[in-house]
Amino acid sequence: MIYLASPYSHDQAAVRESRFEAVRAVTGKLIRVGHVVFSPIVYSHQFAESHGTDFAAWEQFDLTIIAVCRELWVLRLGGWETSKGVWNEIEYAKWLGKPVKYLNPETMEVTL
Repeated sequence: MIYLASPYSHDQAAVRESRFEAVRAVTGKLIRVGHVVFSPIVYSHQFAESHGTDFAAWEQFDLTIIAVCRELWVLRLGGWETSKGVWNEIEYAKWLGKPVKYLNPETMEVTL
């Protein structure tokens, strides 16, 4: 299973919604071509909106899922480079010895 990291938290609800829509579209494309993908944003967006959207609220949940995934892919949406959550996920995956790859949302190209 692939853990698909992407930026989410933002002060503006419209930005969170846009990020959700983008990662949902990419997750769907990956599943259609045969990947087994877990996106914490896709699978918990509605719950996050009602129970907290910051990484601290989701950290233990996300790190537990990363531990059972075989690799972590980072969706390079705008804001990924400055996302505290994404960087924590990357560092944890590396600490576990899991491969970290980067996914371009426009081309769907995966790079190391």
